[in-house]
Amino acid sequence: MIKILMFGLCICALYALLVVITLIYSVIFEFNNNEALKFGFCLTSSCVDVVAIHFKKTIELYKSLLYMVVPLAGLFAGILGLNTYNLTVKNSIMNNHISNFKLFCEFIDRELKKKDLISSDSIDQYALYSKIYPKSRQGFFECFTDYNSNIESINNVIDASSRHYVASKSNTSVKNMQFNHTRHQYDIKECFEIIGINVSSNHRNTFNEVETQVLEFIDIVSKAFVEKPILTKVNERKYI
Repeated sequence: MIKILMFGLCICALYALLVVITLIYSVIFEFNNNEALKFGFCLTSSCVDVVAIHFKKTIELYKSLLYMVVPLAGLFAGILGLNTYNLTVKNSIMNNHISNFKLFCEFIDRELKKKDLISSDSIDQYALYSKIYPKSRQGFFECFTDYNSNIESINNVIDASSRHYVASKSNTSVKNMQFNHTRHQYDIKECFEIIGINVSSNHRNTFNEVETQVLEFIDIVSKAFVEKPILTKVNERKYI
């Protein structure tokens, strides 16, 4: 930005200097080649009138050329102003991004203190934030399509596991419909990892307890930061 300003000032100064030098050269040339202007040093009003009348059109021409510096300077001032505005907007967007991310992290830290089975190391706060606000760096905080899609994937795993579990308990269950909790753990962990939450495989009851707290954590985060948390509501689990 400073370079643009300095370049503009140099161009304007160079242009003005060139006009003045050309004017001086024209006046000197006219004095040397016009017999009517060959007189000694004179500052009387009559001498001044003679010079003013003789060079009237020349002076007007060069005045017009000098006035062209004004729009030229205005052009560079406009460019400078535009760059300043763009820089201000970028700084504002970045400040909003940092402020919102800081608020998000503070909320996450408070909620994790309420969850004894979820460690802070298991939550990638920036990954989770990026899923909720993928365009935060561009200043957009209302695009939740990807995050809603991730929650939908979690619900799909929950629904599939619930169907398999119910089917395995019914009299009409068949072998390929048996509920496999190991497979369930693998599928739900994969969904959690996509949004920055990492949990370890464990015994069924222990894993169910951890899963419960993770889903409660996701639900409270959604309610706090997502515009329409109803779209991210976690479905009922029938395999617990």
